[in-house]
Amino acid sequence: MTFEYYLYPGQPFFDEMASLTAQFIQLYTSVLGDLETDTYRFGTVGAHGSGSPAWENKGNAIYFTDLATRYYGQDAGARAMYAGFVSHELVHNWNLFSLYWSGPLAEWFGEGGANFLGAWANERLLGEEAGVAGRGHFASAYDGAHGYRGYDAKEMLVSVQKAVGPELMLIYYYGALVWEQLRQKLGDEALFDGLGNFFRRYRGQEVTYRDFLQCLQSRTDVRVADYLDQWIHHNARIDLQVGQVNVKERDERCQTEVEILVDADRDYELFTSLGYKTASQDEMVTIDLCLTRRGAHKIAFESDAKPVFVQIDPACRIPQVNLDSNTWKADLS
Repeated sequence: MTFEYYLYPGQPFFDEMASLTAQFIQLYTSVLGDLETDTYRFGTVGAHGSGSPAWENKGNAIYFTDLATRYYGQDAGARAMYAGFVSHELVHNWNLFSLYWSGPLAEWFGEGGANFLGAWANERLLGEEAGVAGRGHFASAYDGAHGYRGYDAKEMLVSVQKAVGPELMLIYYYGALVWEQLRQKLGDEALFDGLGNFFRRYRGQEVTYRDFLQCLQSRTDVRVADYLDQWIHHNARIDLQVGQVNVKERDERCQTEVEILVDADRDYELFTSLGYKTASQDEMVTIDLCLTRRGAHKIAFESDAKPVFVQIDPACRIPQVNLDSNTWKADLS
């Protein structure tokens, strides 16, 4: 592969930017298929030093402002910004430019899919925390962090087309978390085998949602269309809350029961986890969960020491309307 970077005079450039980009391309190629692209061009646009983080992909030419590169060498946030943008834009070489999606859910497939795959790729290459950070951004954006709440969109994911205001939050961020829930439902092997088959089979062709479903369905016994229906026909209003936490000490072990409250506009099949920390450990222990109904759920577990922190959905897999009620902390006073 050849990378060409067109920079402003004096704009910093770091070899790590190119090597990370190459790793993303190699990862996508191994899963989604080889596009046989041998040259990628990156051009800086906009006012030099402006502070706008916008990026845009036009095939194998990706345009960006200098914000993510300006502080790349000394700022972890700038490196994460670069990784997030470039991993998203590169996906478009597959899901926008290697085939043409016709009909409903084109925006979800294109932009929500690019966000999802970008977070997944960051998780694979940079570690679990990078994936959680990406999905955490999606969840907070859907909940109004950028000034608009995705669940206020007038259209549903199945019919939304314009990417402005609440609709943009719905497409990019809710859409990405719908992909993440689908990944949890099918499992990585089935989902990515199905996606790889989809891109290889329909390269250069016009495709529809039905074509996409058929490729996924060929890899799983899960009724994929039925599972996705709950997400694409409803702008989910889900509020997960940690309710009462009861801890009992018995035989030098601690037995903890956590109440999880699911307040939602309807019943959803939710894939998430419960995480906890004790006073004697820094790393969070997680318990995988599947919640299929609204209301209260009781989760019990044992630990060597008393939990001091409990969190529902620590991996940020679910689109929620209130992220402030996901945690519990012990009163240590």
